[in-house]
Amino acid sequence: MTLLQSNPALLKRSNRYCATCYKARAACICHWLKPQETQLATCIIQHPDEQLKPIGTARIAELGLDKVKLSIGLEHSSESILQALKSLGANKPALLYSQAFPSSPAHYVLDFERFDLNNSASVDNSAFIDDSDSIDKAIFANVDSLILLDGTWRNTREILLLNDWLKLLPVISLKGVGESQYKIRKAQAAGALATIEALAKVIMVMDKSVSLPDFLRPFEKMIEYQISRMGEDTFRKNYLE
Repeated sequence: MTLLQSNPALLKRSNRYCATCYKARAACICHWLKPQETQLATCIIQHPDEQLKPIGTARIAELGLDKVKLSIGLEHSSESILQALKSLGANKPALLYSQAFPSSPAHYVLDFERFDLNNSASVDNSAFIDDSDSIDKAIFANVDSLILLDGTWRNTREILLLNDWLKLLPVISLKGVGESQYKIRKAQAAGALATIEALAKVIMVMDKSVSLPDFLRPFEKMIEYQISRMGEDTFRKNYLE
């Protein structure tokens, strides 16, 4: 359900790449995909630099949930993004970001500190949803959809700079998310998550019908494959030491 894909033909013409997940055929994760329905409509705004990265996760998220749309590019009109969400039955989006802005009308902080999230795929999201003390109930009344920015910190700041309307949205921030399982990409800041992991955390709060293990399994298999290709010694030297 991609809104804008600048050059998918490059992938589809090549027999080296899967035409579905866009990864090299040897690294294809389609076997582990289990598409699911979700109540949380989501638009992922992806920086063009991320589009063809072999370890990107936005496309995996798009393939895993029926109400995830991917929009690739630097500048996006509010009308196009909001219309995309409206087509999914949503009209009250929030921006997932690490901090609110002076213009943000609301700021919801989802605090996961009380949970052991070191293995995020094993967490039962119903445990979080049923724990009333963990959630600001206003989020359910005021937010029905999500906008994520996919890219490095520098990439996402560029998107924000070129799309001021994003700063007028309510903001959801994550706290105490535990250690990322994105072992093949060095975190740029404490608490940094892959796009698919960040979305999974919000789903943990907003939609208990989604199986997080099924949603995250292709992501985990992608990591396993990349580590196997580089070798355990190289992985430890470059990412653990």
